[in-house]
Amino acid sequence: MEEGCKFSGGIEKANLILSTGLLQRSWLSISELQRSPHLRFFVQNLPKCTIVAFSADHSQAAPEALQPTLQSLKSTHPTLGFLATKKIPSVSIHSAPLSAFLHLLDTTDLKEKILNQTVIDAGFLSAAQLKNLTSRGQPRLILVGESLGGSVAALCTLWLLKSSPPLPPICITFGSPLLGDALLQKAVGNIEPWKTQFWHVVGHGDPIPRLFLPNSFRPFGTYFLVSGSSCACFDDPDSVVQLLEFGRPNISSA
Repeated sequence: MEEGCKFSGGIEKANLILSTGLLQRSWLSISELQRSPHLRFFVQNLPKCTIVAFSADHSQAAPEALQPTLQSLKSTHPTLGFLATKKIPSVSIHSAPLSAFLHLLDTTDLKEKILNQTVIDAGFLSAAQLKNLTSRGQPRLILVGESLGGSVAALCTLWLLKSSPPLPPICITFGSPLLGDALLQKAVGNIEPWKTQFWHVVGHGDPIPRLFLPNSFRPFGTYFLVSGSSCACFDDPDSVVQLLEFGRPNISSA
């Protein structure tokens, strides 16, 4: 992606992100992870941020990975139940990345590596621990992934945002499918600090981010729509849907 891109909508936020080189650095981390197919995630400590890149391979192996299968979550869900509230009693999430994320939490040291050995009980930090991290100048956490790896990164970001960290993590996805339904979109959109932490890079004609458009899936966060050397930034969900539809590849019927 070139520095000279032109933007519309969310121009200040877009310029801020691009001027840091964060998108380019995130893609480099994903590329490094792809060179090690046995790894399911990759942690890279940089001077001003820590990047956690998630692999898509472990979730793409399942036959339902790119099928529009939604799983409903209620407040009783042990990991992501906080997304459901009295006003939104349940949310629905793409089942393949949800299973992959929960498997990572259960079978790897993801918690410890992300939270630097400061995990407590349900995987969140106490007020004292948060204060300690802030006083040490903790680098910002960036969670990234391509395709379904980006969906796993988004779920991990939501899980971390529940603890209201003083320096919220940022999620950057590249060519990822939509993650959940309109109720998930509403749950994220209702909390201002949450909805601004998700950045989705979508190439013109890329079919993966557009797979679930005819179904019950809805976008949330800010979308960078890229075409050639130009790109535009949008965060209105209805506009994002329309623009994704517009960029859908033409597929001739059999």
